[in-house]
Amino acid sequence: MSVRGLRQRVINLWEVAVIAGIALIAVYLYFYDPTTSPALKCPIKLLTGLDCPSCGIQRAAHALLHGDISQAVRYNYFLVLAVPFAAMYVIHGYLLSGKTRDRLGRILYSRGVLLGYVTVFIAWFVARNIIGI
Repeated sequence: MSVRGLRQRVINLWEVAVIAGIALIAVYLYFYDPTTSPALKCPIKLLTGLDCPSCGIQRAAHALLHGDISQAVRYNYFLVLAVPFAAMYVIHGYLLSGKTRDRLGRILYSRGVLLGYVTVFIAWFVARNIIGI
């Protein structure tokens, strides 16, 4: 087997492991409500007392898995930006090909888009701790 073939096989195994991990987390969050059952605690919140931009994501995922979009957004408003952004990366990586994939890739991986996302992420971190949401 060539080095390229071996590298592709490792990437495929990594993708399968990631998908399996996400599926296991989804099953856990579907059956166990993080608001009432023991759940993983945010290390940033434990160490600093501050809500990180992702705080509430377990509760939001539980609500989404049960079809309650409005409650999911109330748990973490940043989902309004993060979920579509992540979906675009999945679409780019797995569903598109050719020129459309290339064009979307140039947009998604552009410095402006990435800098904008990081800026909003940091602004959300600051705002949610000042406002208390």
